[in-house]
Amino acid sequence: MGEEDGGTGCNFQENCHVSRQTMAGSRNKEDHSSEYYKQFVEFDATMKELGKNASVHIYEGSKHAFANASGTVYEPVAAEDSWQKTVNFLKAYLD
Repeated sequence: MGEEDGGTGCNFQENCHVSRQTMAGSRNKEDHSSEYYKQFVEFDATMKELGKNASVHIYEGSKHAFANASGTVYEPVAAEDSWQKTVNFLKAYLD
């Protein structure tokens, strides 16, 4: 989640003019959970500081791909919650 956009020097956060929603588990496969988590927390804080319409939802204890029902790290409660948040987000911005 770098701030640079494709090496063009364009700061993504400052130039972001769209609504954005991000979902993440607090742990990933490689178990670098603190660094992985930190990136999302920093991104959320930066977007809020800039007054951007963005939301980050972190599911504590969940791994990457927690919403994949056919995967080995499926978390049904987090998956259902993230799905409802996604549907609500799309209804709000696509209707």
